[in-house]
Amino acid sequence: MTQRQLDLALLAGIGVLLVVILILALSGAPTTAGDISDPVDRVTALESAEEGAAAEPASEPTPAVTTGDAAESAAADTAGTSEEGAPTVTAVGEVVAGGETSQAAGAEAPDPAPPAGGVRLERIGFAYATGSEGACGVPLTAWGHVALSRDLLDDFPCGTAVTLTLDDEIAGRQSVTAQVGDTMGAGVTGTVNIFVGQDEPALEYGVTGGTLSP
Repeated sequence: MTQRQLDLALLAGIGVLLVVILILALSGAPTTAGDISDPVDRVTALESAEEGAAAEPASEPTPAVTTGDAAESAAADTAGTSEEGAPTVTAVGEVVAGGETSQAAGAEAPDPAPPAGGVRLERIGFAYATGSEGACGVPLTAWGHVALSRDLLDDFPCGTAVTLTLDDEIAGRQSVTAQVGDTMGAGVTGTVNIFVGQDEPALEYGVTGGTLSP
């Protein structure tokens, strides 16, 4: 073998050796944080990971679902808590201790309830009894007959004995018992006229309110 061939073979061997060293160096180099062999570097990486986890917002806890008897008990406890310590409000007319009713200050008292089976009238007027027959076919007498508006005839037809309770005392009377003997025009509602004598001041009696009952 000549000197030239020896030189070439030596160069080739050196080249192969360099390639092998390079391959080994590349294959042994760390590529990720997990391959870091330095303890200081591993501690730094761990602290960074913990700080990142602390920066993330904590997930909201999932509310517990209560069912069955436990749910009813919880609802009862909640209702009791919300009512505890709250002021008790008594509505106008609400029954309170002793069976009496309370009225709000300044509230107007309601109108007195009509007698059983009675009807509250819009007005009670007065008219003269002439002795002639009314629409019901009977002679009209003073303080003995009344005329009703047509909306009242279904409950109090002609000939019915009725009692009128007056809101105001008229001619010394607070109530009048009479028969239905006449009716009124179609445009009048909730009204009763009491027939009085022609010698009485019917116009001065004016108009009052009251109730009509059988």
